[in-house]
Amino acid sequence: MRSFFDTAGEWEGEPFRTTGLPAVAAADRSSLDRLAAACAVVKAHFLASPGWHFRIHEGSLTFRHGADRHRSVKLFVDKGNVLAQKCGLTITADPVVIGVELSGENPFVRSTVRNFLRSAYGELYLDPREHRPDTLEIIRNCKYWIVPHNDHFYDILFLPRGACAYEVDPQLKQRYEKNITPWAGRQVG
Repeated sequence: MRSFFDTAGEWEGEPFRTTGLPAVAAADRSSLDRLAAACAVVKAHFLASPGWHFRIHEGSLTFRHGADRHRSVKLFVDKGNVLAQKCGLTITADPVVIGVELSGENPFVRSTVRNFLRSAYGELYLDPREHRPDTLEIIRNCKYWIVPHNDHFYDILFLPRGACAYEVDPQLKQRYEKNITPWAGRQVG
């Protein structure tokens, strides 16, 4: 049995720079619609407890718990499948990516969440405990940090078009669309 303090590899990962929301919107407005739907699903089905705050960054959306800054969920569009290709996945164009920060959780919680994600999403979830299938089981899946913030190391889940099995609350989705749209309308530069 592993120790409660077992955090080997939890506080390290590879950097990834997201594509800004204006560039995502300029290429395909439906990507923002899928991003808003993913936010609504994450909030309604997984982060329903109080204390979670929503924030928009240049290329990503973040839910962060007010009482614990290391409880964080990041969402963004993988424009051009850059991250998916880096991870050895071949999936439909421009998937929504959900990053789940589990580094600060105790090993039991981490393991429970990872087991759930692996059983629910299969190869779309990059379990950092597992080897990448495209490397003959030589290289493990990486956790990623989103440039320029290297203080959160995310487990990665890809949601290609139509991959979400959860019901989307239309009012919640509309609320996130209203928040995202002004950011997406900024000049691409």
